[in-house]
Amino acid sequence: MQPTQYATGSVVANLILPLLAVAGVVVRFVVRSRYRQGIKGDDWTILAALILCVGIASSSIWAAYNHLHGVPWDTLTPDKWISSRKLQFSDILVCHLIYGLTKISIVLFYKRVFTLGRFRIAANATLALIIVFIILSFFMVLFCARGVSTFWTTPPMLDGTQYVILPADLITAFAIVDLLLDILVLSLPLPSIWRLQMSRSKRFAVAGVFLLGAFCLVCSCVRLYYVRALFGFTAKSKLWKVSDENDLWAHIEAYASTLTACLPTLRPLLVGSNGFNSFFSSFRSLLTRSEATTKEGSQESLGKGGNIPSTDIGTNDKTGWHELPEPAR
Repeated sequence: MQPTQYATGSVVANLILPLLAVAGVVVRFVVRSRYRQGIKGDDWTILAALILCVGIASSSIWAAYNHLHGVPWDTLTPDKWISSRKLQFSDILVCHLIYGLTKISIVLFYKRVFTLGRFRIAANATLALIIVFIILSFFMVLFCARGVSTFWTTPPMLDGTQYVILPADLITAFAIVDLLLDILVLSLPLPSIWRLQMSRSKRFAVAGVFLLGAFCLVCSCVRLYYVRALFGFTAKSKLWKVSDENDLWAHIEAYASTLTACLPTLRPLLVGSNGFNSFFSSFRSLLTRSEATTKEGSQESLGKGGNIPSTDIGTNDKTGWHELPEPAR
C-alpha cells in the first residue's frame, strides 16, 4: 500500500532527516574515540534521543504506508482510528522526551567545556528545569484523559469528551515552555564567553559555535503556529491536515535538535584547516590568560577565606572538546 500524496512529504522528511541525525551522532562518537575524549553523559543522552528519533520516524513511515496518516479522519475504519490515535498518543510522549534529552545533552556538553563555579551552578539549575519539564510533560499527557486508553478508544464523533485536560492546551503550553528552555540553553554559555579577554569578533565567532542549535528555535516557532491553529478550528474536514502538519514539525524539531546538538562537538573534523586551528589555539591561549587574570584578582578574597570557584575552562578534563593535538609544523 502506497502513502497518499499528502503523506509523501512526511515520508521524505521522516526518512532523510533521521539519517542526517544518525550521521551526526555516529561522527560525534567517532571523533570522541579518535581524539580519546571519552564517552560521557552528553554523548549517551544524545544517543538515547537518536534511538527515540529512529522510533518515531519508523512509526510515522509505517503509518503513512498504512493510510493512518495523511488521510481524512472520517475515512478511517474503527480499527485504523484506534491505531492512529495510539500513534498520536505515543508520538506526543516520545517527542517531548527527545526535546528534553537533547537539551540535557547540550548542557552536559557545556559543563565539559566550562568549569567555572558560577557557570556550573547555572547549568545545574537549567538541568533541573529540563528534568521537571520532561516529567511534567510525560505524566500530564499520560493522564490527560479519563482513563489512559480512552485517548484512543473514544470514537471520532465523541472525540474531546474523554479529556480532563485538552491535549491542544497541553501541547501549546509545552511548546511555549520548550521554546523558552531552548532560548535559556542556547544563551547559557554566552556570559562566560563574553567575559573572555579577546576581541569582539572572536567572541562572536566562539559564540557562533555554541549557537548552531538556533535552527531549533525556528522549528519550535513553526510547531507552535500549527498547535495554535488547532484552537477553534471549525472545519472538521480539514482538522486532520493541521494535526498532521503539527506532527510533522514536531518530528522535524526532534531530528534537528538531535543533529544540531552534535555540531559543536565535530570541530576536530576541521583540524586540517590551519585557519580554524590557529583560531582555536588562540582561543585556548586567551582562556588561559583570562583564568590567570581572574585568579590574580581573587587572591585577596582567597586570603580572607573566600571561596573561589574554579576558572579552568576544560582544563580539568584533559580529553575535553577543545583539547586537541597541535597540527604538525
